[in-house]
Amino acid sequence: MKNLHISIHENLHSDLSNFAKTNNTNKTEVVRQALKAYLGQAKEKKIKQEMQQYAKDMAKYSNEFVREFDSIVTEKLLSETQW
Repeated sequence: MKNLHISIHENLHSDLSNFAKTNNTNKTEVVRQALKAYLGQAKEKKIKQEMQQYAKDMAKYSNEFVREFDSIVTEKLLSETQW
């Protein structure tokens, strides 16, 4: 495990100490879990943005796909229908 030394404002340190004490843990564990959650949320946000961009990019082709699909289905139905 690696060590990380950071400076924080006194009021944040006080809040951190109180939180750790209230939750029967230590400040290091609180910061470790908070950082893990923050990085996980940042990763999730990035993935969502990438998926939204992909959907936006693919939307350009959706009307063309629907038209082609409708045309193929219509042709198939007409060719398989016994009149």
